Amino acid sequence: MLNLDMFEGEVSPELQETKVVLSREEIEARMTHVQESMGLVDKKTAENWKNIPGAQREKLDEVFNDVYAGKVGLTEARSQFPQDGNIDLIFESVKRSRALDFEQQKLQKEYRECIVEDVTRCAKNLSSRVNFEAFIEEFDDSRYFFHTLGELFELRRIELSIVTGAISGDSIQHLDYLKQSLVAYESNWSQDNFLRKEASPDFEFSKEYGRNVTARRQELATVVDVTLFNFDTFVKWDRFYRGDTAKSLGVERLLEGLGHIFNWGELHGAPEGFETIDFDPRLLDAAEKSVSSKIQYYALQGVLPQTPEQQAAFVANVLDFNPLDIWSGIHTVGFDEKEDQELLITEEEVLAELRNSFPAYFLKRVESIVKKENTEGFKVFSKEGKRLEAAGCFRDITREGQLVSARIEWYSSVWAEVKTAQTEEEKKAREVRLDSTVEGINHEVGHAIHFVLTYDDLKTWHVASAKDREAVSWYAKYAKGQDHGMGAREGFAETVELFTHYPMVLAAISPNRFEYMRSLFEKYSQPAERARMHRRLARQMRQTARYWRSKGWTEDDAIRVHTKYERRGKNEQRN
Repeated sequence: MLNLDMFEGEVSPELQETKVVLSREEIEARMTHVQESMGLVDKKTAENWKNIPGAQREKLDEVFNDVYAGKVGLTEARSQFPQDGNIDLIFESVKRSRALDFEQQKLQKEYRECIVEDVTRCAKNLSSRVNFEAFIEEFDDSRYFFHTLGELFELRRIELSIVTGAISGDSIQHLDYLKQSLVAYESNWSQDNFLRKEASPDFEFSKEYGRNVTARRQELATVVDVTLFNFDTFVKWDRFYRGDTAKSLGVERLLEGLGHIFNWGELHGAPEGFETIDFDPRLLDAAEKSVSSKIQYYALQGVLPQTPEQQAAFVANVLDFNPLDIWSGIHTVGFDEKEDQELLITEEEVLAELRNSFPAYFLKRVESIVKKENTEGFKVFSKEGKRLEAAGCFRDITREGQLVSARIEWYSSVWAEVKTAQTEEEKKAREVRLDSTVEGINHEVGHAIHFVLTYDDLKTWHVASAKDREAVSWYAKYAKGQDHGMGAREGFAETVELFTHYPMVLAAISPNRFEYMRSLFEKYSQPAERARMHRRLARQMRQTARYWRSKGWTEDDAIRVHTKYERRGKNEQRN
């Protein structure tokens, strides 16, 4: 009897040699040949089966079930039947069919390995060429970009399957799908310029997945959330003090988009397996670099909180100028002599007062100080409810949140009637008018300072104001009652006025706001200006202390007198 078992598992010589002999195309051709052969064998078996009697067919079915179940071999199975040419043919057909089936399995394994190698090669080539920096810089928070983000994640899923070896268990159909997906990704990303031209020869897939990547992504999400909160805070302050938020909106939208990347799973519904895979660390590297660079840039613009190093660089940059260039660029207009009128303060004296009171940086965009009539009829209400003429106004021209130019308009009279003899009351009235003019112009400069305040300056100011809630003047209290933004602006300007004219009164009313102003003026003063400010403060506070002693006043007495009657006069106020 023919020994059928010695031929079991027989395969083609090509497949018995070391793997890799055949290419994918050769394997496909071989598989086609095997499938055709199996078809011929099945056809021949069906013809031979017709010649087997019915009773033997049933027994053959039982025996072949045991053979396919591995309970018996073909030779042992054949021995259970008498010698018969038709039965021999049936067993020969089964033997051949099993050999072909085994060969097909081997070919499919080789074919799968070939496709796995192909997918791996394509994935490695594609992944090594992805330009994550370009993707982040072009990211616009649109649906299209989130679709691309999904494709990047699917590439990441394929990479993990390759790294873990799980891809070897994929079906041939799924492997073909992966290959087609990679080809589509390459086409899409090439059109968007998200791919580098050359692949990295030493590229290896990341070994970092899941928890570690997630922790880092969530840290970046927190950074962006905090930054966006700071932007929102700055925008609110911007509206209060400047009324123009354009310069911060662009980067805010960009950071919101990056925040959506970091919170992608939570915001858009995590794709299957996201928690065990997460994004490519290189994507987070690019995003972190972009976020850091934008935070650094806007911190140096004063829009976001500054580190001590950033603040030092910022101040050094903004103070890199000659103060004389600022002062020589400010024109005073309208402070002219009049017939039968005495000019109380000249144009030169106006500038001298400003130089003595302020760092030049605060007035870097002020082009002129103009004495003119209040032709537009600016009005305010006094604490008694009377409608009063505005004494002055700050006019600004801004672009993207930056002060381009400004002028200070002064409406109150700077003249007095010429008299050879003056009563003490008349002399006092002149002093009050002169003081009121200097104080008032200083108040308007306070509005110019709004435009140089950084995020940190504004935050510190609001903290100081929150600690000392007492209004520094009746006008500051009035403005706050009219409108929150107006209250913020006028309260700041009134504080500047007090600091430059009556610092001891400010220190008594609000120690925190006094210290804030002293720090702010020191921060933006060049060395000579800082020394001049210290001398001025010391002189003014000595004079005020002597005056209080002469009146027998305590601090509370001085505060009560100041808030009851401010020395700017009862019949005018500023805007």
